[in-house]
Amino acid sequence: MTIHIDTIHVIVILAVMFLITIISLTTTIVVTIKMKSLKLQVEDNNRLLYFNLKDIKELHMTSIRCINDLDSMRKDVNTLSSGLQLKLQKEEEKARIKRYPKPAEVEDITSTINDQIFIQSVLRSQQKAPIGGVIPDITDIVRKTYPDINEEYLATRVIAVMQSSM
Repeated sequence: MTIHIDTIHVIVILAVMFLITIISLTTTIVVTIKMKSLKLQVEDNNRLLYFNLKDIKELHMTSIRCINDLDSMRKDVNTLSSGLQLKLQKEEEKARIKRYPKPAEVEDITSTINDQIFIQSVLRSQQKAPIGGVIPDITDIVRKTYPDINEEYLATRVIAVMQSSM
């Protein structure tokens, strides 16, 4: 009977070892499959990371180009602003400097003065020569008509035309 019990022990031990081996092989296969799955996921993540890094680099370069373009535009706007300000100052200086008329303008001024003398004459009871107070009125109207012409010249011209028409 001892032999028989020893055989049963050996068979039970062999069965337990067989079960442990099967469990061990099953665990190894499951771990290997999981490892391959994880390896594929890591490779996918690496690929995605590569493309994301590439996109981030492109966005970074684009933002640097945008910043450079904005800086260039700011400089251009400043240059344009300075140029316009200088041009405006020159135009303001021109507006402040009164000039003498050109020959063609002298005829226009004389015509305006003659028109004003006629209008003032009609308004002042149809008199041929205007009386006192008319000269400043005519000079003021002519000055407003030709604001860029030297005021002394216009006043002198009004008096000259009035004296020649009397």
